[in-house]
Amino acid sequence: MSTTINQRIGAALLLAGTAIGAGMLGMPFVSGVCGYLPTIVVMLLCFGIMLANLFLLLEATLYCKNENVNIIGMSREHLPHQWSIICWISFMLLLYSIIASYMNAGGDLISFLVNQNHYIHINKLIGILIFTIIFACVVLMGTAFIDHVNRIFMVGLLVTFFIVSWSLSSFVSINSLSTPSQLLYIPHSIPIITAAFTSHLILPSLKSYIKDIPDLRGVLFYGSLLPLILYLIWQTIVLGIVEPEGPLSITTIAQSKEPISYFFHILESKRTFQIIEIITQLFFFSAITTSFLGVLLSLNDFLADGLNMQAEKFSDRIKLILLSSLPPLFFTIVFKSAFTYAINFAALFIAILYAIIPSLVVLKCRKKNQTTEYKLPGGTPSVYIIFVFGCLFAVLSIMNVYHMLPDVI
Repeated sequence: MSTTINQRIGAALLLAGTAIGAGMLGMPFVSGVCGYLPTIVVMLLCFGIMLANLFLLLEATLYCKNENVNIIGMSREHLPHQWSIICWISFMLLLYSIIASYMNAGGDLISFLVNQNHYIHINKLIGILIFTIIFACVVLMGTAFIDHVNRIFMVGLLVTFFIVSWSLSSFVSINSLSTPSQLLYIPHSIPIITAAFTSHLILPSLKSYIKDIPDLRGVLFYGSLLPLILYLIWQTIVLGIVEPEGPLSITTIAQSKEPISYFFHILESKRTFQIIEIITQLFFFSAITTSFLGVLLSLNDFLADGLNMQAEKFSDRIKLILLSSLPPLFFTIVFKSAFTYAINFAALFIAILYAIIPSLVVLKCRKKNQTTEYKLPGGTPSVYIIFVFGCLFAVLSIMNVYHMLPDVI
């Protein structure tokens, strides 16, 4: 069934918005210590592998009987029972921790923006509740409604991004981009950069929205290309305005626990207009919101698949949104440190869910000579490359968490 251009654009923006989250904002400060050119090369390689991962995941879903299958249904149908358990644990910890971190960041920005006026003042807790309730209601309305709301925030994200980039472009220095490369820090940066290209979790939701596979393939490609373009511009702008040495150098910022705060110190040091700082806050808010919508929708569809609930029924949608939002909201308010610790393992969960499991499913189905509407090019070797990358990515992620890789901290 063919889809309209309007639907394809909306779906591509939803995919892009899921990838472009809070991770984009601090990524230059983590990866920039490697040097500008090495960072760009690693980013292009990670983009290529994650794009191949995305198309491999598409092939894996097409081998399943249920056309709206999620990762749990896929592992349950094709892999031993132990993989379903691993899948449940990985997915729930990954998405609950991401949602909790976005609730925290979204609430922080809402309270900041509201408190700019002299009449209404709210604390961060109220900001978190407002952020959660508003966007949980948006997700409750279904994918088509989320598509339209997401477009508004994606337009806001793109407009504010280009205003900020254009305003700061005059401060970009070739000197800053030509700082000596520190290649020993590349393994440390790979999990962070790769995680920034993760939009895979929304594929099952998009697959039920865009029924035509050729159209969906176009959505996956162009929706993945947009984050790459923005990341390349953002890396160039941020790494081009930091000082080669001193208190605002990339090394000093990377060693700090709050690189985003340093970014605003950089804006102040460049004597930018105050309006640019406000627009930057709106850009951050749009980035968090677009990703939050995609992640919350993905968890909804995952739970519907795993618990055999019908997302089309409004009563089931209410139960799903409560299961998706209340646990992370509770832990954000009461036990924030629990999900802060869990999100350190996000890259490991991504490797298991979107590289290792789909590779195993595809290898098993191809071995049985099962036919499908789409197959990842490159034959079996390309699947093994993705599987090996997933295992390497998982190992690097664990080593990162336990500080076993060279870094500047």
